[in-house]
Amino acid sequence: MGDSNPNRGDIDRRLEGAPLSIGKQRLVPVARVTGKYFLFNSENGQGVGGRLTVRPEEVIQRLPDGSEQRISVTAPTRQILSQILAVGGVVAGVCLGLILVGRMRRA
Repeated sequence: MGDSNPNRGDIDRRLEGAPLSIGKQRLVPVARVTGKYFLFNSENGQGVGGRLTVRPEEVIQRLPDGSEQRISVTAPTRQILSQILAVGGVVAGVCLGLILVGRMRRA
């Protein structure tokens, strides 16, 4: 693919979803879309690729009197994955320690 000319770009957008009416108030979900895209042009053709991440940011509560309240939303996925990684590291460390102790006793 030496004849490819990649064009790259970053995506960082804040998007508001469709409003949801509950009683006289309206709730509007807000998310952040981030990522990268790649455009390839060559003699053989064109291609596009990329990666997107969508994270919820907040919910905007719009009241009948025109006032707004912003309610922050936390996505627990990143926290959960880091905790799983930490627990896996501890388990691996304990297993390695047990293996080394077992080998030292045999020697």
